[in-house]
Amino acid sequence: MLDHCFCSHAEAQNDSLTGQITINNKIDALNHFADQARVVAIGDGSNDYELIKKADIGISFGGVRTISPILHNVSDYSIYDDDKLYELLTAIAGRDNQDQPDRSVIISCAGMGTRLGAGKPKALIDIEGEPLIAHTLKYLPDTCDIRIVIGYQAQKVIDTVTQIRKDVIFVYNHNYKNNGTGASVSLAAHFGKKFILTIDGDVIMHPDDIKKILTIEHEFVGVCPKSTDDPVLTITCDEKVTGFSRQTGDFEWTGVTMLDTSKIQYTDGHTYQIIEPLLPLKYELIREKEIDTPNDYQSAIQWIANNFKDQK
Repeated sequence: MLDHCFCSHAEAQNDSLTGQITINNKIDALNHFADQARVVAIGDGSNDYELIKKADIGISFGGVRTISPILHNVSDYSIYDDDKLYELLTAIAGRDNQDQPDRSVIISCAGMGTRLGAGKPKALIDIEGEPLIAHTLKYLPDTCDIRIVIGYQAQKVIDTVTQIRKDVIFVYNHNYKNNGTGASVSLAAHFGKKFILTIDGDVIMHPDDIKKILTIEHEFVGVCPKSTDDPVLTITCDEKVTGFSRQTGDFEWTGVTMLDTSKIQYTDGHTYQIIEPLLPLKYELIREKEIDTPNDYQSAIQWIANNFKDQK
């Protein structure tokens, strides 16, 4: 075991430290293992920057101290809960935990929301005095594996979410300016459960329908009646989605889907482009409002004020 022990050295006398001789170079430890196995590095301070950056998987951990802001630039994950750290490490090691649920819930909050023009992630816009993400998390109290994908104003999203609950895994999409929600979902699906359930960070759902989708045990694509300014539409047949279109379709794509994690292929595009090769898939009707534009925002506010009903 001593061959794999890397530490600083100090002088001691009468059970007290009297001086420091050497300071451990964390990169030496990483280099020692780099050619032998996948390296996972965990840190919280600015002196962990190079370690996190060079590791195969870098985790910034805020369970003991505040994470240094510069680590957000190089980390793959940020975690603020001991149990969540253990669960992720167990998953990375390829060990199944039978006590864990069969799905990971992925909430995509990395984008800039330029069409809405709010100057902050859409997950943080105000909905009846609370950020949008709070409304989603409110109805996931018993969901154990929640992964929130962050990019634009990542620290603000982290600060908002950790005020609500800390037992989530934050996944970084560092290239959020150039890719879409599909990339976020692909990244968060790594080391996920048997199924991934995606929820876009810019949707507000009927509370009953959030509860409904958490009980579904098969793959599905969430659809709703057409309502937003620039929707992606679904082509359907025999209660299944058979395609997506910008021009024509029976319903609007909601940004909600459940897929077998093993089938997910990386894309720089949107989540529905992950789904397309897997079609046809059963659809589920979901009452929700997506918020992409100022008009969508006002429509969502009115919908909620009208007890989650469209005005006639």
